[in-house]
Amino acid sequence: AQIAQDYSSTLCTVIGRTKPHLSDLRQLLGINEDSVICALPQVSRCKVSQPALAAVYQAAGADADRVKAAKKLEDEVGAGKCWLGQDEESGTVLRVVQLVILRLIREDDGFLCVQLGKWSREDERIERKRPVLPGGKIRPGEMPRQALDRVL
Repeated sequence: AQIAQDYSSTLCTVIGRTKPHLSDLRQLLGINEDSVICALPQVSRCKVSQPALAAVYQAAGADADRVKAAKKLEDEVGAGKCWLGQDEESGTVLRVVQLVILRLIREDDGFLCVQLGKWSREDERIERKRPVLPGGKIRPGEMPRQALDRVL
């Protein structure tokens, strides 16, 4: 009951923030189950993950390494780093981590903005890395727009 209450109140909050037209909200706003679950309180996100986590433990059986990996996954869920779901057709457990990624293209020449390195305060230099689009993980309870604002 608490999950349903949290889900519905969070969905109402999302809809309220976006001030939608009375039409297909999913298509218009890009609201999907993942976005709503990401914004649920941590306790409810853990409960939503329980059926998939139970499937992971069941598949691990008595294999010590698999049980250890299942515990690590359970710890990640508990820390709010991800949530678990299951593919409806195959039953495969899915580890869901939401990201916000920026794809910035300069209009006049079509150049794409990428991150080529990261500043190291300790070494006082740029540490080179492979080119990636700028972005980051959406934090527990954070809406995608809030994560975008944080990245910018």
